Amino acid sequence: MKKISLLLALFIVHCSLFIVKAQNPEIDSLENSLKNYPKEDTIRVNLLNEIAYKIFTIDINKTLKFANEAEELADKLHFEKGKAESFKNIGIYYWNKSDYYEAWKYFEASLKIYRDIGNKKGIADCLLGFGIVHFFQSNYSQALNYFNQSLKINEQIKDVKMVSVCLNNIGEVYKMQENFPEALKYYQKTLKIAIEIRNDKEISTSYTNIGEIYTKLGNYSFAQDYLQKSLKIAEKRGDSYMFTHSSKGIGNVYYHQKQYYKALNKTLISLKTAKQYEYLDLQKGIYKQLSEIYVATKNYKKAYENHLLFKYLNDSIFNTENIKKITGLEYQYVYEKEKQAAELEQQKKDAVHAEEVKRQKIVRNSFIAGFVLMLMLVLVVLRSFMQKRKANRILSAQKEEIEEINAELQSMNEEIKTQTEQLENTNHELEKLSIVASETDNGVIIANNTGKIEWINEGFTKMFGYNLQELIQNKGDSLINSSHNLNIKTHYNKCIKEKESIIYSSLNVTKSGKEIWVQTTLTPVLDNNGNINKLFAIDSDITKIKEAENQIKEQNAEIQAQSEEIQTANEKLIELDKFKEELTAMIIHDLKNPLNAIIGLAESDIVKQSGKQMLNMIMNILDVNKFENAEIQLQTSNSSVHEVSKSALSQVDLLYHQKSIKLINHIQNFYVDVDPEIIERVFINLLTNAIKYTPNNGTITLESEENLPDFIRIKITDTGQGIPKEKLHKVFGKFEQVIARKSGLGRSTGIGLTFCKLFIEAHGGEINVESEEKNIPAGKAGGSTFWFTLPAGMQGNEEINIEEEIIDEKPIELTHTEREILKPFLFKLQELEVYESTEVEKIIEQIDCCKTENLKKWKAEMDNAIDALNEEKYKKLIQLPDKI
Repeated sequence: MKKISLLLALFIVHCSLFIVKAQNPEIDSLENSLKNYPKEDTIRVNLLNEIAYKIFTIDINKTLKFANEAEELADKLHFEKGKAESFKNIGIYYWNKSDYYEAWKYFEASLKIYRDIGNKKGIADCLLGFGIVHFFQSNYSQALNYFNQSLKINEQIKDVKMVSVCLNNIGEVYKMQENFPEALKYYQKTLKIAIEIRNDKEISTSYTNIGEIYTKLGNYSFAQDYLQKSLKIAEKRGDSYMFTHSSKGIGNVYYHQKQYYKALNKTLISLKTAKQYEYLDLQKGIYKQLSEIYVATKNYKKAYENHLLFKYLNDSIFNTENIKKITGLEYQYVYEKEKQAAELEQQKKDAVHAEEVKRQKIVRNSFIAGFVLMLMLVLVVLRSFMQKRKANRILSAQKEEIEEINAELQSMNEEIKTQTEQLENTNHELEKLSIVASETDNGVIIANNTGKIEWINEGFTKMFGYNLQELIQNKGDSLINSSHNLNIKTHYNKCIKEKESIIYSSLNVTKSGKEIWVQTTLTPVLDNNGNINKLFAIDSDITKIKEAENQIKEQNAEIQAQSEEIQTANEKLIELDKFKEELTAMIIHDLKNPLNAIIGLAESDIVKQSGKQMLNMIMNILDVNKFENAEIQLQTSNSSVHEVSKSALSQVDLLYHQKSIKLINHIQNFYVDVDPEIIERVFINLLTNAIKYTPNNGTITLESEENLPDFIRIKITDTGQGIPKEKLHKVFGKFEQVIARKSGLGRSTGIGLTFCKLFIEAHGGEINVESEEKNIPAGKAGGSTFWFTLPAGMQGNEEINIEEEIIDEKPIELTHTEREILKPFLFKLQELEVYESTEVEKIIEQIDCCKTENLKKWKAEMDNAIDALNEEKYKKLIQLPDKI
């Protein structure tokens, strides 16, 4: 751990020697021009705005300074374009500061002016700004929308440089959505344009972006090559933003290559520059990258610290839990260092004391030895040579003992020196932590284990207005007395009892009398025995959060009231709808009997046919309502689908005769397990629909096939106008009528096809439509095919193939006498068109058509032709061949 800390310190010293900012000749030239142009006119406004825009990658704070000055002068001169430019540059400043709300406001103000004066380039720039704001708030779909709008306008005005910027930003969106191939495509387009126009800034940006994509794709050699190119251009231009961005990217490549030493070096360089120029958006990513590198090197404390810094920048509001963890770790660390320093000091004192004791022992032993030596010298004459040698042995032993003591003292001195160095390092760390506690915007109080306040930081004084002395004089010297929380005693006792952090909120009053909401985290610091040594209280201003909560509560109450009103109105609507359906069903049901009586008494075929149509429509509505209310049951039997179709055709014969429609029945004698009355009405509805939209003299074909397992497929095809593709999905909707045009039969309710769908599906089959719109200029025929399937029944032993039935107009056989009667009238009719119905009817009324059956048929056919405006049939009837 010591080696890693030392290594990091060397990295920081090395990074501090690197100077990122370089001189930019273009900006220097512009600033000199500004100094030499004191006149307050539109030229000065344009100079200020140009410098503000071009300097934001070098010094973002200067962008705000020049943009504000430009805005004030433009407002004074009523220079709208200059004012719009300054608003846009201020928006760029706030975007770089990650204040997206303010950035949006200024982009919006700029866009309004640009639109008023019709400046397309300015509009495109502001749309680009909106996209950037959405991008950094992770609203990628909205960002892509605005980038594409800006790209379209820049392509229209042929602003190649801004086209390049838009393409680059679209690539950024795809990168964040992890669509790396698509992102790479847009970055390469951007690079191509930037190289063509020799825009070094965009070339550098493109190199960085392409390098990051290759990093994502695992192609690290390509990635490093592009990032190094970007770094070289940024250093040359003095572009601190791209220098920071590309340095971070190179550090990321080293990280993925597991070259953690190089990765850490490059990333710390990028962090230093990002902090120097306050690039908050880059700082966030750098802290995250540092956290990952420290995890890889197992320096978990540093990893944790950098991850918290990343989270702090990433979160839009104060994260209480993270701050609590950071503070707890910091002060636990302070406490352990203080304890270690005290232990080292005690060890040093013990070592000095031991050395003094040994020194005294040596002196004492030396005195005794000297005394013995003196005695030996007195007795030297009396002692033999052997006694002298014994004294020498004693002196030699004492010498060895002294040497051992000196060696031990030397070892202790080295240990004390090492401990002193460790103590200095500890003091250095403590000094840094004290700076953090002093500089934070949150209020910090340190109290002893009884709650008595010992220290407050500058953040507390800024927040409440009190210094330590004023706080004690006005509020008291303890955590309990100084708090505004009504339950402070309960919170305090719980913290002391459980020895865990407690979080609570209070409405406080500052020294100036201002009310603010504060969230307090009260944390105990424990010694090695688990006893409380200190108490730390961290106060955070949450006034804005409380105001937002109150607004949300008011909005929720308003929404609840509106919801109750809507619920009441909805219940009334349901009751009205139910009443309407019941009333409709009752009225329609009561129409059945009168209609049956009209059909029975009517002599005219047209009246009968119209009555049948009306009765069929009423039955459709009744049966659909019954079906929806589960009041109808199918009465199935083994039935011939051919016979059912013939019966249905007889019900609509007048309709297709009126329009001279050729009707071809290819339906074979298949047996199906169905309710024959219901299926007959399905045929009637589909045939009526086909006749309605088939032109005069058209063709309708009925077909059947046995190509589905256990089902028979029926198709009814007409030669009408056809249905638009976008409206095909509506044809079976209740009360839907896709095509509304004059057909001679009026509009329908649209309930017929709904009836068909409900009852075909009730039989277990399916129904659908295929259609092709008629296009006369393209020579394209139209028409629709409605098809449905029915469950197959038990087939008999008889042959099921039936010859094709063609129902077509038969000529009227007139006798010579009948032709002579008609002849003078036909000459007059040949001078009129079928649409001149009034004149035609006057001539027909003069003919005595009651003399023969043939003349009655001729008149009936003429009436049909006139009613249906059937020109072809009309021409045939007024000719004078042998057969009409």
